[in-house]
Amino acid sequence: MTKYVKLAAMAGYQPERVVTNDELSQFIDTSDEWIQSHTGIKERHYAIDENTSDLGTQVARKLLAQTGMEATEIDLIIVATISPDALTPATAAIVQGNIGAIKAFAYDISTACSGFVFALSTAEKFLRSGAYQNAIVIAAETMSKTMDFKDRTSAVFFGDGAAGALLTTTDNPAEEIFHGEKLCTQGIKMLSTAGGSNL
Repeated sequence: MTKYVKLAAMAGYQPERVVTNDELSQFIDTSDEWIQSHTGIKERHYAIDENTSDLGTQVARKLLAQTGMEATEIDLIIVATISPDALTPATAAIVQGNIGAIKAFAYDISTACSGFVFALSTAEKFLRSGAYQNAIVIAAETMSKTMDFKDRTSAVFFGDGAAGALLTTTDNPAEEIFHGEKLCTQGIKMLSTAGGSNL
């Protein structure tokens, strides 16, 4: 039986360490004026002693607290990230273990900036089937661990953080949050003449 999909909660988490533009300018050829004029960014957060799964775990716990749900009620966990803890196990599986969601299946999605949208759409399909009732979708990144600090255009732009949503099924059509979508990928524009990525 087809179900409607409800947004039950949203939450975010940022590491404590704040890095200002002035601090970056001490070891990157840049300035607060340059960064703000080109990006509008004044500061960003860096995860010093935390991994991507730690950030995702904080979000998952907040979502459960907001809804009053138990971790064992979660059927699915998807983490969208391009800075996972490792290639395997999936960061989502680590989050699952951390919160004790023993009945959930968990995996990662790697689609960069569009990751959360792709993950949200994927979770919606599982819930819509009626076979699953509760899903946690998280976007989490620790880009500070992978950045080239010699490249001022990217190093000043990225920070670390996580955000997510808890989706549930409902019989009430008025609570439906998905009203249409059109997802596209333009992979051909990403390919170099050598067949690799331009990123």
